[in-house]
Amino acid sequence: MKNYNQVYGKFTQGTGSWLSDKLFLIGMKNPYDKKVIDSYISVVAGDLSKLDINSINGMHVMDVGSGRQTLALNKLGAKFVTHYDISKSNIKNFKTYLKKNNIKKIKSKHIDICKKNFNQGDKYDLVYLQGIIQHVKNPKQAIINIASSCKYKSKIWFYYYQVGSIHQLYAEMYRSILKDKINPLIIRDILHLMGISIKDTNILIDDISCSYRHLISSDYYDGLFNELGFTKIFKKDVIDHSKGINLRITQAACIAGFEKNKQNINIFPKYSQPKKIDLFDYKNYIREQHSLIKKLRSIQIKIDNILNKNKFSDIELILIAMPIIKNSLKVRISDPFIDLKESIIISFEKSYSIAKKIIQQ
Repeated sequence: MKNYNQVYGKFTQGTGSWLSDKLFLIGMKNPYDKKVIDSYISVVAGDLSKLDINSINGMHVMDVGSGRQTLALNKLGAKFVTHYDISKSNIKNFKTYLKKNNIKKIKSKHIDICKKNFNQGDKYDLVYLQGIIQHVKNPKQAIINIASSCKYKSKIWFYYYQVGSIHQLYAEMYRSILKDKINPLIIRDILHLMGISIKDTNILIDDISCSYRHLISSDYYDGLFNELGFTKIFKKDVIDHSKGINLRITQAACIAGFEKNKQNINIFPKYSQPKKIDLFDYKNYIREQHSLIKKLRSIQIKIDNILNKNKFSDIELILIAMPIIKNSLKVRISDPFIDLKESIIISFEKSYSIAKKIIQQ
């Protein structure tokens, strides 16, 4: 894909969901504003403490993404941080910032971490992988590359989208309506006009316009890391789906921490590629939720049929997706499941109704 993930740094920062609306807006204008980076320092320090890392003095650290975590890791005392990203905009902006501020202990590289030769011999004490793995071309190869770049006893911070949450159902649906059909700039402008905040718009564009959005089971990640010589040392919000996806308890994202406990690893494991999990296949869910998923699948097929047989303008496509988008922004896992269940059905039906009305005009 020629423009693989070039949405980042251009239309969305792809990071900073915890920031207040005010601070997020400041970060949009200046990604490396001191107040914004101070917030990242606090968050990254908290993440490291979960891995029982009290100090990163003397550590060579690898970070992938916007560069904000890289600056936080640098401020927290890393000996050196190597930064990777696929986005030309991010790399250009970040290198300019590093040069202007004479920061010598960070090296920024424009490269795809899925490429087999992405690392030219560096070995890391710590890898910070925050919300990246689901957006790469080949998650298996990316993890192999990272694992082969780790020193013995090094640690990996691993945050990823979790398959099987209500948020992911919403996101898969509005993404299927809009992805590759509309320029992200148009999506951003129309969402703003419709009253969606700048912060929420960024998060939505992240889901809609990124090249890849892999939803992979935690069991797969655990098994691959284990084969590569890593032991899981931390987890948060990781749900066991061995008996079926349970929308009632599953968070949209989760965290795992891994430590390398083998000196030498097989960098060509026979571990298979991850399977794509169809979120609209009722067989993937616990029995209690079969009827809900069947209902959503039925509506999804109706919407897809209309989209495939008719031509819609950009604004019409966003209008069709809007009930689903707005409901997705209201999701709270703490809400009673019966309310969440009814709400998602209603939003899907509203989107279908809008699509029908447009073609009847």
